[in-house]
Amino acid sequence: MHTSTPGGGSLGGDRHTRDGYLRWWQRVFRLTTALLRVHSVVVKGPPWRTTVHTDWTDHLTTRDGHSFTNHGSHVAVLRWGRITALSYDWDEDVVRRACVHDARLGVPDATAVPISD
Repeated sequence: MHTSTPGGGSLGGDRHTRDGYLRWWQRVFRLTTALLRVHSVVVKGPPWRTTVHTDWTDHLTTRDGHSFTNHGSHVAVLRWGRITALSYDWDEDVVRRACVHDARLGVPDATAVPISD
């Protein structure tokens, strides 16, 4: 599976393994508590190549209670029900500001290099 997230910060990058994607999610939850609100899901295509497009709003809360709101989407490509590619699109400035805030709190993951494998 290939996953891609925008930006050059600690949450950006491309991952090509399940382990890399798991490590990315672990980092996300070390940095913030996220509450995702899904606005729409559009599914197209046959079972051997299905595309799922999801639009969402994410409310991120840092360890000290500061809140950031991010709007984004992701596109998943599935083959016979298994995700083969997943790409995210979000407001990179919001994610950057949240990471800068976490870095000021001393959270090491906020300034870490992107997880890419």
